[in-house]
Amino acid sequence: MSESGATPATHKRTCCLCEATCGLEITTQGQGAEKQILSIKGDKYDPFSRGYICPKATALQDLHDDPDRLTQPVKKMSDGRWKTISWKQAIREGVAGLKGVQNVTAEIPLAVIWGIPTFIITAICWLVRCY
Repeated sequence: MSESGATPATHKRTCCLCEATCGLEITTQGQGAEKQILSIKGDKYDPFSRGYICPKATALQDLHDDPDRLTQPVKKMSDGRWKTISWKQAIREGVAGLKGVQNVTAEIPLAVIWGIPTFIITAICWLVRCY
């Protein structure tokens, strides 16, 4: 147990900063807005990364601690302001927007792609060839 009385907890996660999706062990302490990251290490039991992580993964703590990090959904209003909205509203509006795109594009497939630029370009080329 630490000075604050909270027991540290280890969470198994996947790094989302590139397509390698390395396995992580993130040790945290505290709850909610007070949660602190104590360490980020590679998950030695991950079948792909086998405990290896690159410097980007250790920088996830910097992203977590960034005071400008969004912790709830926001919506850009017609006057240019950003307004905090609920998760339920954000998901509902996102689904409605995707359905609108699907209705307009009809026969064209829709895909969500993330990762580093090389991967994105490869995936887009694959999609164009397949469809």
